[in-house]
Amino acid sequence: SSPKHQKQQQAALFTSKIQNQGRDDASLSRYPNFRSPGGILRSLDYAGTLTFALTGAVTAAQSGLDVFGSTMAAVITAVGGGTIRDAIFLNRRPFWTEESEYIWMS
Repeated sequence: SSPKHQKQQQAALFTSKIQNQGRDDASLSRYPNFRSPGGILRSLDYAGTLTFALTGAVTAAQSGLDVFGSTMAAVITAVGGGTIRDAIFLNRRPFWTEESEYIWMS
């Protein structure tokens, strides 16, 4: 192919990445087959989210917070790191605005 055609393809790829907010995670489909490599990675991501939520809730309960406070601490602990990564470092919308299952898990 010609250099002009290659530049057009690169521009189209760049534009699609911008429209997808820089995400290139096709291997992490939203509802994966948990036997595929992307599915295994997604299930480990879910397990990590649940673990962080559990540790946040337990710590909050041990500190004397009520159910509401413990729930808020669990959610902040579970999705806080990814939110900081997306919003501050990657300058995009936090992941849980499109994938609400993370909020429900925490």
